Amino acid sequence: VGTVQVKQSAPSPQQGYTWTITFLDYKGDVPTLLVTSSLVGTGSQISVQEVRKGNALGGNFTLTYFSSVTDPIDYDAPAMAAAVTPDGSSLQEKLEALDVVGRVSVQRSGPDTEGGFSWVVTFLDNVLNSGDLPLLRGNASALTGVGAVVFTKEVTKGSNAVGDQLWLSFDPPASDNGSPITKYQVRWDTSAKFTANPADVFLTDADILYRTQRITTGAPSLAWSNNMIPATVPEIQKLKILLAGTFTLTFRGVATTTLTAGATAQTVGATSIANLEAALEALASVGSVDVSSAATALAVNAEFLVTFTAQPGALPLLQPSDLTVASVVEVQAGATNFRKEVVVFSCQATAGQVRFTYNGDNADVDFNAALTDVESSLLTLFGVEAESLSVSSVAAPPTLCSGADIQIVFDRVYGDVSLTIARKTALGADAVISPNPDASIDGVYNDNPALTMSGTFQVGYQGQYTRPLNAESSADQLRYALEDLDSIETVGVAREQSYQPLQGKVDVTEGEIFVTCSADESCDFYSAAYGLPGYMIRIGGDWYTVRTDLVSPGLSSTRLY
Repeated sequence: VGTVQVKQSAPSPQQGYTWTITFLDYKGDVPTLLVTSSLVGTGSQISVQEVRKGNALGGNFTLTYFSSVTDPIDYDAPAMAAAVTPDGSSLQEKLEALDVVGRVSVQRSGPDTEGGFSWVVTFLDNVLNSGDLPLLRGNASALTGVGAVVFTKEVTKGSNAVGDQLWLSFDPPASDNGSPITKYQVRWDTSAKFTANPADVFLTDADILYRTQRITTGAPSLAWSNNMIPATVPEIQKLKILLAGTFTLTFRGVATTTLTAGATAQTVGATSIANLEAALEALASVGSVDVSSAATALAVNAEFLVTFTAQPGALPLLQPSDLTVASVVEVQAGATNFRKEVVVFSCQATAGQVRFTYNGDNADVDFNAALTDVESSLLTLFGVEAESLSVSSVAAPPTLCSGADIQIVFDRVYGDVSLTIARKTALGADAVISPNPDASIDGVYNDNPALTMSGTFQVGYQGQYTRPLNAESSADQLRYALEDLDSIETVGVAREQSYQPLQGKVDVTEGEIFVTCSADESCDFYSAAYGLPGYMIRIGGDWYTVRTDLVSPGLSSTRLY
């Protein structure tokens, strides 16, 4: 199998996961993995789905020049003969072995993602191969791999040295700026400033005029903007008063001020519904909430619905300090498309280092390092730009192993981040790491890699069709396939992201890195209606990458960054 890359999804409501496996070393199409299930739970099952077929080039090919055919050439043949003990395997040696080919120079580039290479051949023999030469013709019948082809194209036209003629080679412009090209003008003069005796000619041959056609591939049923956005649902919990008394509510390790519950229908001395809401919103771990009830104050048998409007996704229950006075149950589990990962831990040490591990890489930090140094080390470990994560603590001075809780917020490192924090094994090292699971938050990044367009397509022109092309083909791959048709001599191909309109309109302020929703429009930035962080979005004809702000636990509800 070789090296693989594995990406794990966020858990489903039933704690199910999806793993996306990319085979980095395996060449070609990988057989489907076989699974054996030992899962428990009603209706539990496991399945394997192929997202994208693998493909790899192999075998050999031949080249024909006039009527002479080379010996078989390996698909990955080197460009030039080895300086010491050449073995005849290079493309240079294969061509120069033909009686009709003189000395050549060869440069090779590649491989591409499927193991393909490109060779640039320059004919250097001014006697045997002078002037404008016919194209080399390839035979790909001995190559292996889906869609294997040998393609040749002219890069620079050869010419004999004459006194009154000059061969002209040019590429058509990449863009016509919206107007059709009806002719090309060629001007020449003996003066670089065109002041001696300039002359010109217009080229109007239809065969060389540049025509633009736009080919768009897409899978609307898989588009993020086309009903593929799961609903964002707020968390709702119900607080019920059981007995008169006092209690606090704790959320993610932080407790409210004391709340007072009175006897049935008693309001005097009891905490009002407004004060309950204020007490919850005073917690940094909660933010804003909506509290609703038929009662106006905490009293026996009264019930209060707490809707979390600032904390996205499924949340832990509020914890009453006295379960005989109050109880809390979940009425509606929250669901979100995005939430930032937060890791909270404490460290105590007098010597040694702390090791942070992510994706097999380590960052070792001194036990007494300033948190700014910890942050810099983590930025390097994750390979991200400044402000992508932050490290903070209430400790004074803020050092790594002061014993106080340290909070790492992954603002622009997306998903459920698997960060391991441990003492680095060394003589005298004594760091004790204590995770704080109550205050930590699992990140959510609701991207399903299986919802990706795959497969092949063909392009036809004047009754001829290209070979099957992968859905992710590059501009050059499409160009080579088109120029392989007898009905096409040369084309220019540019590729960009395909796109389709989104609901809503936005307002743009020059110099800002965010847009806002226009008046009377519905944009729903909070639910990722315009894409998850890292997605591309096209605004005003330009492409931008969606990102997060540095303060919200999820996506901003009023701005798209």
